[in-house]
Amino acid sequence: MRSNQLSYPAIASVFRKSGAKVQGFFHPCNFFALFLSASNDFSTLRKIIGKKFVFLNGIDYFCGENDKNHKTMEKIHLEFPLNSNSRSMIWDRVGTTGGMEAWMADRITEDAEGLYTFSWGGGETRHAELVAKRIGTYVRFRWTDESPKTYWELRITFSEMTNTYVLEVTEQTDDEDTEGLIQLWESFAEQLSRRGGI
Repeated sequence: MRSNQLSYPAIASVFRKSGAKVQGFFHPCNFFALFLSASNDFSTLRKIIGKKFVFLNGIDYFCGENDKNHKTMEKIHLEFPLNSNSRSMIWDRVGTTGGMEAWMADRITEDAEGLYTFSWGGGETRHAELVAKRIGTYVRFRWTDESPKTYWELRITFSEMTNTYVLEVTEQTDDEDTEGLIQLWESFAEQLSRRGGI
C-alpha cells in the first residue's frame, strides 16, 4: 500500500465518525471502494480524508492521489449549423439508423437485444447501446467498449439568432485524444452536409 493511502480500517473509522454508512468494500486496481448511502456529505468527507473521489457506475471509489489506473473524463461539445428548415428531415438523418448510415458509418444495424453495430470499410466495427432518445430532438448512445459514464449525443436545436437549425454534438469520453475526436465529428458533419443534404 502506498504511503498516501489509508488502510481500510482507518477509512471506515473516519467515515463512521462522519455519520457515513459503510456497507462493504473491495479493492480492485489498487484502490478502495466504499458503498455509501446517497445522503452522505461527500464534500465534508473529502476534506476529512484529503483524497479524491470518483463517481463511477453508482459507486463512489476512494483512490489515492497518484493512482495511475484512474482515467479522467473528457467532454467535448460542438455545434454545426444545418442547411435545412425541416426538423423532420433533420431527424431522419441524425435520429435513425438509415439516416446515420449516410454520413456516420457504412452500415448500422440493431439486434433483438437493442445493441447497435456500427461498421466501416476494412472490417472495423463498434457496438453501442441506446441510452436515451426523444423523437425529433435528440439521441444518446454509449460505446460498449468504453466506461459506463461515457456517452455521445446528437441533439437538434433551433437558433433564433440565425434562424437555422443546429446539430449539437456532445461526447463524454475517457479518450484523452479530444482533438482527434473533434476532427472526427467535424468530418462526420461535413459528410452529413454533403451526403445527407442538410
